[in-house]
Amino acid sequence: MSVFKKLTFVFLSSLFFFQCNSDDSSPSSGLTGVPTGEIVPLVERDEVLTGDPNGLGGRIEAGPVIWWLNAESKILTCDGSESDDITDGYEYSFGTDGIVYARIVGLPSSQTAGETWSWASSAKDAIIYQGVTFNFTELNSNAVTYGSKQSFQGQCAITYQRFTK
Repeated sequence: MSVFKKLTFVFLSSLFFFQCNSDDSSPSSGLTGVPTGEIVPLVERDEVLTGDPNGLGGRIEAGPVIWWLNAESKILTCDGSESDDITDGYEYSFGTDGIVYARIVGLPSSQTAGETWSWASSAKDAIIYQGVTFNFTELNSNAVTYGSKQSFQGQCAITYQRFTK
């Protein structure tokens, strides 16, 4: 299996339910090619991502509040090549209970609970999912985009996902 196919497999597996190791992936350290946009002020980030101004642990009835459509998912290799858009027909919610939920677009009864997520730090500029840090390049009421730089057998790739309402 070619290195690119292995990277593709790793990325597809990582889309919310499995993840490989990542490198330091802050925007200033190599998320070249990942779409960027407005990032709301710190005090608004819980509400924008989860739908609850109190964020994780802030609701008595925890769970999904805002659903985000998986609008774009790509692999950008460090040599400059790019995968086709890899979308999956699902919506996702970053639950206030620290769980990522998924459901088929247009089929609310298909909701399933996935793995846990958390803010990477009090700066709320990244999340940790499956032990991997994903840095936001866009976080506002219309779109969420995050990415991670990953390495595999001496090759590297930047994976990112963009969600819209």
